[in-house]
Amino acid sequence: MNLLHRYLREALPLLPSDRLVDLLDFIATQHAAHLPGKTDTDNTCSHQEIAKCCHSRPFVLSEHGIKSFVDLVRFAEAACIIEGNPFALPLRSFEYQMWDMLEGALNTAAAIVSFDRDAMAFFEAINSPRSIRGKYLRRAYARNAMQQPVEGPVNYSFRFRSILRSVLAVAIMVCLHFARINVLNVLL
Repeated sequence: MNLLHRYLREALPLLPSDRLVDLLDFIATQHAAHLPGKTDTDNTCSHQEIAKCCHSRPFVLSEHGIKSFVDLVRFAEAACIIEGNPFALPLRSFEYQMWDMLEGALNTAAAIVSFDRDAMAFFEAINSPRSIRGKYLRRAYARNAMQQPVEGPVNYSFRFRSILRSVLAVAIMVCLHFARINVLNVLL
């Protein structure tokens, strides 16, 4: 949990500590890997604990809470990129496991939000014959939340911003290099 807290602090440096605790508690409560005999994505047997957490920590279902989860997932995705290859890391690397856990938390929170922030209504709907369970287990709610437009400045950590600056600097140098070659070709 300490490692996760440091990771969240790095990804969301401007988020107050009490909000980080809200996120940490929700992530831990909804994470299915700690449940014996369950797959990594099926946390539905913990629906009562998840509902209690949502009730005691309403920030996780707020617009800012969902945006924080989206920022965390994007930060984790960026950590999984090696030489432009997304998710090139082994499936059990710390970075991949962090992305997987954070995307699962976003998926659960976004799914509950889609049911008017009523966790029990969402978990009751999962057991109905509709396609909600499949959508949930495929993490479609997380994908939908990630596709929402980003409003306002995104508060990425210093490390992420420095990596982004480096990538942009290399891209600019490559463009300038090709532009210089084109100019030389025209002149010759």
